[in-house]
Amino acid sequence: MGASDKEKQTCEKLATDMAALKKRIVDPCYNDDANKEKLIEAIFKEFETIKGLLDSKNFLLGKQPCFVDFSLYETLVFATLLVGKDMVAKTFPELISYQTRVEDLPNMKKHLTNNVPPKSNVPFNMRYCKINVYPNK
Repeated sequence: MGASDKEKQTCEKLATDMAALKKRIVDPCYNDDANKEKLIEAIFKEFETIKGLLDSKNFLLGKQPCFVDFSLYETLVFATLLVGKDMVAKTFPELISYQTRVEDLPNMKKHLTNNVPPKSNVPFNMRYCKINVYPNK
């Protein structure tokens, strides 16, 4: 959660920011007038903010991950699935590098290796979501 009081405070603020970020990315998918192109444009604006937060750090607070890194990772995975990994890699390679750093953490790597979901037609969002992602198709 952070070693110093300042890091703890930063981590708490980042947790609130990441929850809001996830909401801004996921909620528009459910609107009746959902538009994927507009959503991708909005996601790229959010990616600029994330890029600035990470700056040249390995994780949000620096060299070591905090719990908020996993929240950000989850949001980036969804957004990357929605936008397309190639497009994200081309425009924001540092975010793909960040995802890889999180995935390479020993316990995360173990989790991802042991918990690969079977291929299915289950969407990332709820079934009735207007814009959806089927990650295992």
